[in-house]
Amino acid sequence: MAFKLAAVKEIKHKVEIKVPSDMGRHQKEQITVTYRKLSTTESKELLKQAQDGTVTDEEILAENVVDIQGVVDEDGRPVDYSQDLLEALCDIEYARSPLIQGFMTIQFGREAMTAKN
Repeated sequence: MAFKLAAVKEIKHKVEIKVPSDMGRHQKEQITVTYRKLSTTESKELLKQAQDGTVTDEEILAENVVDIQGVVDEDGRPVDYSQDLLEALCDIEYARSPLIQGFMTIQFGREAMTAKN
């Protein structure tokens, strides 16, 4: 079977969110996030902008998150993806960090992210 020369445009990724609770414990929750898969050129440019401080994590996510599944409201009803949902998640530090980490893993690979840390 031959390799098809066609770029992957989107990738679904399970993102684990550790919700803090009493006594230093946390509850692990999982959502499924669909991220845009950037080309190598786009990834390098975005990484440079992030390092230079010319783009924020929130801007990166706003441009590159396509969908989020697995979020429910306080009454347990599913919440459809919207920019408002993304902004709400970004305002929760323990949710924001895993969203960014998921994006970076999709772009650069788990091995590259752990090697740089």
